[in-house]
Amino acid sequence: MTKILLNNGLIIPEIGFGTFPQKEELTRSALTAFETGYRLFDTSDNYLNEQYLGSAIKTLGKSADDITVISKFSQPLRTDSLTTCFEESREKLAGRLDIYLLHWPFPFLWQEQWHLMEELYLSGQVKAIGVCNFEVNKLRRLLKICRVKPVINQIERHPTFQQ
Repeated sequence: MTKILLNNGLIIPEIGFGTFPQKEELTRSALTAFETGYRLFDTSDNYLNEQYLGSAIKTLGKSADDITVISKFSQPLRTDSLTTCFEESREKLAGRLDIYLLHWPFPFLWQEQWHLMEELYLSGQVKAIGVCNFEVNKLRRLLKICRVKPVINQIERHPTFQQ
């Protein structure tokens, strides 16, 4: 599978396995995805399925060392506990959370949230940080105030939703 070099030196697969809206069936489907060659798995605290992906990661055991796990912070009312949300996600994901993304540019909150994300990265708790659903104007504003540039701006795109 083709890989991409991110701006911080991390290399990830070009194509990932999206887990929304799966729940219990995700444990099985993630294992099947792994068997067919997927090595990037994408979830979110908002999908309420991290524990099922975590179960698949536990089943993979040492083989899971070969995967990249992305999750997202999606809870604007918990900005004061973003670090706690990160730790909760990592625990549900069997200790694996490689890339943490800010799911939406929540009005009046995203700048503070980004600075908290930077702290996670700078303290070595996560390999990379990024954003989702940031339009160009918000991304430009972020680049003016950040200490750590986002490695990803994930935009939803798939066969049934092409932007």
